[in-house]
Amino acid sequence: MSITVSLPPETERKLREQAARRGKEVSEYIRAILVSVVEGIEGLTPSAQDAASIHAGMTFDEILAPMRQGFAESGMTEEEILRFFEEVREEVWQEKHRQGALTSSLRSRMFSHALKRVANFPL
Repeated sequence: MSITVSLPPETERKLREQAARRGKEVSEYIRAILVSVVEGIEGLTPSAQDAASIHAGMTFDEILAPMRQGFAESGMTEEEILRFFEEVREEVWQEKHRQGALTSSLRSRMFSHALKRVANFPL
C-alpha cells in the first residue's frame, strides 16, 4: 500500500534526522514507526495508546531525556531520588492494599505528581 502524507517542513526535517541517526531510509523508518504503532497498541487502554503514539520511533534515551534533565535540575542526589521513589512506591502499595487495585488513571496521576515534586517540570 502506498500513501502520501503532507508534513510541515520541521516535522519532515526531524524525521529525516531520526532516520539518518538509525541508518535507515526515511520511507523505511516511517513504515517501521507506523507498523509498530498500529500493531503494538492493540489491547492497550486509550491513554496508553496515546502514549505509545507519542513515543513511536523514539529511543529509550530520547523518551527519558526530559526526566533526566528534570532530575539534574532538581539538585537532588541519586540517593535522594532513589529514596523518594521508594517512598512513593510504598505509598502506592499502601493505598492499593487499603482500597483494592488502583485504577490506571489514579496510578498515572500519582506518578505524575511524584515526578513533578522531584523534577519540578511539567509533563
